[in-house]
Amino acid sequence: MDDYLYADVFRRVSFMMMDQLFPEIPSHIGNSSQELIVYMASELNGNWEHSTLIESKQRNFPDQNALGTEHIMAYRSPANGDVAADNWIRHVLSIGRHEGDDGEYHYIQIYCHYPKEFETKVRPEVDYYFDNLRINEFSPKQ
Repeated sequence: MDDYLYADVFRRVSFMMMDQLFPEIPSHIGNSSQELIVYMASELNGNWEHSTLIESKQRNFPDQNALGTEHIMAYRSPANGDVAADNWIRHVLSIGRHEGDDGEYHYIQIYCHYPKEFETKVRPEVDYYFDNLRINEFSPKQ
């Protein structure tokens, strides 16, 4: 999956993105794009044992035929050697849409995290980014 990650290091907040094109929604997941979004979010976000859900909200982009869900979580990174435990905020946006002549399904996950102490300044920037998101067509990485 490392080939599908992108980080924008020129913003105050760096967003990491992964996208994947499915020929069709796998049958063991269900038959709707919303079920795929929930499934992929749980698979790709890994271990959230130290996380607490703060808010979950729909992030739909009707002009781009995309549906999505954003999860905002608080988590505490465990202490590790000389590094003290720290409180963080994580935003995970999972969106998808049917795309192309064959109706393939383009799944996109964008996430960012930052120290909780910066939440009042950073969260409005994350909201602005997600509110104004423009989705490109899937392009395989070379």
